[in-house]
Amino acid sequence: GHLADEVVVAELARLDAGYATREKLPQFVGEPVPGFEAIARYCLTNGMGINIEIKPCPGREHVTAEFVVRELQRLWPAQGPKPLISSFAYDSLQVAYRLAPEFPREFLPEEPGLIVADCFGGAVLREAPVAPLAGARRKALTLAFGRLAALRAAGVQALVLE
Repeated sequence: GHLADEVVVAELARLDAGYATREKLPQFVGEPVPGFEAIARYCLTNGMGINIEIKPCPGREHVTAEFVVRELQRLWPAQGPKPLISSFAYDSLQVAYRLAPEFPREFLPEEPGLIVADCFGGAVLREAPVAPLAGARRKALTLAFGRLAALRAAGVQALVLE
């Protein structure tokens, strides 16, 4: 089954992704919002790494992770680099590991701390005091994890993040 409301998915499919760039890049006006499969195929075709962040609704950590992992297994070839799966929902990453240990994962805690990750998984070594991240900091961390995934795809076997 689908996790997203079919009406919402249909509404997104009708949006014009190029409208915001109409003055400077008019050639993109009328471009549809790409779906997950289109983005995955683009990355695969162009040899690009990607960070797939699981963002479940509260209480849907397991079912969302199961859906995402099944889609990744369907779309990604068995051989070659895999996309990085990340989440602020630790339960989602546990499900991802159980279903697809071949995919690298990173936990994005909402608070600062020390995380060690390698090709076998990761662990939180130092818990930090609760201090919610500002949106810009959370985005910066997500981008950093994407860059680290590219390093992993290039052969780096262990990462220490602080």
